[in-house]
Amino acid sequence: MKLPFRSLLSLAVAVAATCAPLALRAQSSTPVYVVKPVADFTVPVGTTSGKVNLKKTFGLTGITGDVVRFTTSLGNVDVQLLAADAPATVANFLSYVSAGAYGNTFFSRSVPGFVVQGGGYFVTDGSVHAVTAQNPVVNEYKISNTRGTIAMAKLPGDPNSATDEWFFNLADNASNLDNQNGGFTVFGSVLGDGMNVVDAIAALTVVDASGGDPNSPFTALPVLSTYQAGASVSVNDLAYTPITVVPLLPKVTGDPALLKVKVKSNSNPGLVTPTIQGTKLFLTYASGVTGSATITLVAKTAVKHDKVNTSFTVTVQ
Repeated sequence: MKLPFRSLLSLAVAVAATCAPLALRAQSSTPVYVVKPVADFTVPVGTTSGKVNLKKTFGLTGITGDVVRFTTSLGNVDVQLLAADAPATVANFLSYVSAGAYGNTFFSRSVPGFVVQGGGYFVTDGSVHAVTAQNPVVNEYKISNTRGTIAMAKLPGDPNSATDEWFFNLADNASNLDNQNGGFTVFGSVLGDGMNVVDAIAALTVVDASGGDPNSPFTALPVLSTYQAGASVSVNDLAYTPITVVPLLPKVTGDPALLKVKVKSNSNPGLVTPTIQGTKLFLTYASGVTGSATITLVAKTAVKHDKVNTSFTVTVQ
């Protein structure tokens, strides 16, 4: 198992950093804003329907790249991936996501006040298996291992050994993890109130499920409240964390997305009926009716429920 430190004592190695790392904090909110308002437009009488693509209408402050969702047993954690700072690492991580390798993984290790770690093991047919590791990725240490960041785990003494395992930093671990083994590559930052969920995972009971094997990866396994003290750990006791890429808007209504867009108001329902399906706003016009309608849309974030309104006017003449 790849560990985010050299020893179980988490001793910092006395190696000076070659450069000042970039500090990154979890974002406490991700406000939604209007990138490009829907322009007013006119259609000729007799038009039956039309549509507006909402993909470029809204944006989230500070979100420029892919966002992935850790759908944990205790709630969702959205993470912005930092491809500009760790391009090879992000590409490596997304290759596991797209292959479905993280589909039924679980948190395999927890050190409260330090890290919670996953990505290495999954459950299928009631049995635990190791994720098939791809080729190691080059170390891209640049950003400090501060609270709310996610970084790659690797083998001791080998900076370029990261593959599938990752960990969330529960505290400011910069003095330790920035200064050993080439520095641990931070490749993402937790969004919104996601660290509340990570903290809840870290607060779970930790058990030694190694069976006495000192090389077991499960010497500090977090377990759910279903676990009975002294019993063998069941797959039902594990804290699962499947990972998926989450788009800004849902491709299909009801799919996971960072934003939910609804029609807030329509000043002339006798003229036009607006409905939203996925990334499209569909407009159905009443037969033979002329006039104007102002339609107001509201976009809300899944995290913190920040929202913004935008309006446009459609004229039928």
